[in-house]
Amino acid sequence: MLNFRSQEVRQLLHNKFVVILGDSIQRSVYKDLIRLLQNDSLLSSSQMKSKGELCFENDRLIEGGVLGELHNGTHYREVRQYRTDHHLVRFYFLTRVYSEYLESILEDFQAGPQPDVLVLNSCIWDVSRYGSSSMKEYCRNLQTVFNRFDAVLPSSCLVLWNMTMPLGSKITGGFLIPELQHLSQSLRRDIIEGNFYGATLAGFHLFDVLDLHFHFRHDLGNRLKDGVHWNNVVHRRITNLLLAHVADAWGVMIPENKPQEVTALDTFQDFGGAMAAAPDPSLFSSYPLCNEENIPPCSSRRKRRRRKVPFWEIDPSPYSRTVPKMSCNTPYQRASRFLTDRY
Repeated sequence: MLNFRSQEVRQLLHNKFVVILGDSIQRSVYKDLIRLLQNDSLLSSSQMKSKGELCFENDRLIEGGVLGELHNGTHYREVRQYRTDHHLVRFYFLTRVYSEYLESILEDFQAGPQPDVLVLNSCIWDVSRYGSSSMKEYCRNLQTVFNRFDAVLPSSCLVLWNMTMPLGSKITGGFLIPELQHLSQSLRRDIIEGNFYGATLAGFHLFDVLDLHFHFRHDLGNRLKDGVHWNNVVHRRITNLLLAHVADAWGVMIPENKPQEVTALDTFQDFGGAMAAAPDPSLFSSYPLCNEENIPPCSSRRKRRRRKVPFWEIDPSPYSRTVPKMSCNTPYQRASRFLTDRY
């Protein structure tokens, strides 16, 4: 695996706007990325456990968190942003892959700079906190959010779907309230099914897929006792995987001996696919298999630069539509109902 140094990350993401959407695991992905943008050290255990703090590693809490109420409900909000003159990284906490709140985030992109990279994962909350038909609703919401991304995001935006990581047999994470503890045994299989749907639909829309479930299936010793979260070593590996994927998509030189990609179906079968309920084919009736005669209109999203260039020769301009203005004197504002002027 390629290990990125802080200087290389700053150069790779120079004048780039990166957005990370998801749950507490994706929040740690965001935290490790902005830590690596500043230095090579790992996150501490307390930093990974903290949520909603006013400031972390020179970022700012924009909305929610301690500015509101800290709780484990489905309406919890947390928006964070790290900004310098040449880097912009933003995190939105999600409890559902598609909702009115997600629409307000898309309004942010339409009102302000649009992201160069968007990293998304939402599954555990979706299939555990929204009733008995949550899996069917999750699949419908996946279809909706990917359609909305196609409609709102520019074709040059690299959309990366993170597959959900393996869960433990006993789950004590804060999202699983006492009333839902009976789901802890089945949830680890539910997320495998959810991973299959998410990766399949993302692939149809020609979004990139990073199979974290596969990458960390044999690394369970680094999973925390709550059965959900992972330690700082794993999160640095996740950051390196994401950056290697981004570098490859942008045509930046990476080692030739990178790990071979494995499909979502391989992961589904490798991790208990036969034990879980088989996916309902009707859910994909509107998503035919792609072939030479059937190319979806968004196929240009995956057109990549073929010439590989080393880090020290990167010219940021070919990879950006426009360089967003990131002056520290310009306040960030949430669009629509979520306007804020706290700084």
